Amino acid sequence: MGYPAPMKLAPRPVPTLATLVVLGVTARLGIWQVDRYYQSLETAEHMERQWSAPPLESLPLSGHEDLAHRRVAIDGEILDGPRALSAGGLVGGTPGYRLVVPFRSSDGPTLLVDLGWVPADATEQTLTAWSPTGALHAEGLLLPAAPPTTPLQPDVDGNIERWPLDGDRLWGLLPRALGPPYGSVAQARNTDVPWVIKVGERHEEERLEPSAPPIGGYALPLPKIHHRSYAAQWFAIGLLAVALWLWSSLRKTT
Repeated sequence: MGYPAPMKLAPRPVPTLATLVVLGVTARLGIWQVDRYYQSLETAEHMERQWSAPPLESLPLSGHEDLAHRRVAIDGEILDGPRALSAGGLVGGTPGYRLVVPFRSSDGPTLLVDLGWVPADATEQTLTAWSPTGALHAEGLLLPAAPPTTPLQPDVDGNIERWPLDGDRLWGLLPRALGPPYGSVAQARNTDVPWVIKVGERHEEERLEPSAPPIGGYALPLPKIHHRSYAAQWFAIGLLAVALWLWSSLRKTT
């Protein structure tokens, strides 16, 4: 009865060099994703601490760096002007917009208020019926209206402005994370503070009926943290490269 010939490790230069490059790159990317996981976790914990603080009843004209994701309960009035609409995704299969209006708080500063999601085919009369005018008790979530990353202009139709999405771009070219262009709208409305009060954010199951008014309820948008699974994928690719190198380097001895 014969025995299988013994094997020995006989690596070749080119596959070995390629494996070392792949292993170095995947290990670095995996460690980077682990680091991003802990950064995202810290960000989510900070957002929850801000959320749990007592609601603000006034806004200062300066020093807003630590106010993001705070709850607010502010009285004021909605200012006259065009209603700003920004693409707001699908709800129950229906495309829609987020409705944004300028707002002057009772203690002076002007900012934006996001009233919530409305269907894309809503007429101007419907939007007017859904949009409050005059006095408003803005109770919601305070978010920064970040400066626009690119110059944006709306498509104007009567008293409605439809704005494109804005957000972070990979290498300044490819969109990576897009959202409502609060910064561009704030600049167009000459608001005093670069903030928006999000009063119309609902849980998905509560927004499926598009005929319901958009105002009512808000939620803390915690980041979705997938970095651990991304890290595992990079580490797995590196291990696969090592396994293939071992398989290709084994030779039968004679």
